[in-house]
Amino acid sequence: MLVNFDKTGRVIWYNLYVSKEAAESCLSDNTIWLDTALPPFPEPKEGFVVYLKLNEEQQLIYDYEPQPEPVYTDLQIIMQGLSDLELAILEGGM
Repeated sequence: MLVNFDKTGRVIWYNLYVSKEAAESCLSDNTIWLDTALPPFPEPKEGFVVYLKLNEEQQLIYDYEPQPEPVYTDLQIIMQGLSDLELAILEGGM
């Protein structure tokens, strides 16, 4: 398996189908060949995102990171404000 990773070991991409011989032309500091399969996918944890990582022993493991907070666009914020205002008017709050 051909594996590309960043400085932290997080896997950017992998290729299960390329042969070791064909992969030799792609090898670099952050792209290596591993004679292994993907580990079993872990159980999901609420509030966390699973990602594939290459550890110090050059083994693939799954790790968790907190799920990022959503980033709302200005339009989404305005539309939510209008919805809240309409709801308040309908409930007789204004």
